[in-house]
Order: sequence, then C-alpha cells, then structure tokens
Amino acid sequence: MACELSAFMEEFASPSKASLPYVKLKTLGNRRKAMRLVVKLLLEIHDAEEAYVTNTPENLQNSSRFEMAEDRLERLEEALESVEDIYDS
Repeated sequence: MACELSAFMEEFASPSKASLPYVKLKTLGNRRKAMRLVVKLLLEIHDAEEAYVTNTPENLQNSSRFEMAEDRLERLEEALESVEDIYDS
C-alpha cells in the first residue's frame, strides 16, 4: 500500500535529493537499521528544538515562533513514540 505524501515530504522522497546512504530494505534487519538511522536523526532534531525552547528568554516565550517550536517539539516526541510502536508490536 503506497501512501500519499504532502508537498513537504514529496521534496524529500525524490531520489535526486536523497542524502541518506542507500540501504536495501528487503530484509527486516536492514529495515531496522534504516529505522535506527531515522530515529537518530529525529533525536538530533528533537534535541536541537528542545535546546531552542529551553534557552528562549522568558520575554520571548509568548511569541508565535516560540509556540511553533514547542509544537514541533511535541510532534517530534509523538513521531518518536510512533516509530517505537512500529517495531515493538
């Protein structure tokens, strides 16, 4: 079953723009390796967003930019939980 990609995701799905190492995904082991790479990248992004939120001065914590960062952080946490559920079930 193929999934529909948003315009944002379509940009990254293009083979010409792929920056991740090519991994043959025919075996479960290789799919798990690829997923570990995805998780590693998500964790790095999460840590950067968390640092931004944590280090934002109090007078800027009501800004739309700060609220968007908090939202991204929450969504990254949800994404990481979802990825964990994929291989735990």
